[in-house]
Amino acid sequence: PLPPTFPTTSTNSLNPYLKKPIFAFRMEKQSTALARIEILKRYLTEDPSDTFLRYALALEYIGINDQKQANVLLENLLNEEPDYLAGYYMAGKTSEALSDLEKAKEWYSRGILVAEHQKNQHTLSELRSALDVLED
Repeated sequence: PLPPTFPTTSTNSLNPYLKKPIFAFRMEKQSTALARIEILKRYLTEDPSDTFLRYALALEYIGINDQKQANVLLENLLNEEPDYLAGYYMAGKTSEALSDLEKAKEWYSRGILVAEHQKNQHTLSELRSALDVLED
C-alpha cells in the first residue's frame, strides 16, 4: 500500500493507485521547484551578478514549464554575459517553445560563434544540430 499522504482513489479500476499518486508526485515536484526558485531568487538578491545562479533560475522556470520567464532571464543573461555559452542552447529552446523560430535561430547562430571562439566542440555540435533542424 501507498503511504497515507498519497490519494488512493482513482478512475482506474485495475490499479487504483495509478493516476493520483502520479498527480501527487507532480504536485510535489512542482512545489519543490517553486521552493528552489525562491531560494535562487534569495541568493540572487545577495549577488545579482552571479551568472550561474541566473542560469540555474532560468532552468528552474523551464522545469515548471514557464518558458516565457525562462526566455526573459536567458535573454537578459546573454545580453549582459555574451560569453556564457551554456545559455545559448536553452535560449534557443525556450524561443522554440514560444514559437519564435527566428529568435531561436538567432540564439543558435550567436552561440555557434561563441562556441567556435571558445573551441568548445561539444556545444558547437549541439548548437549546429539545433539550428539545422530549424533550417530544414
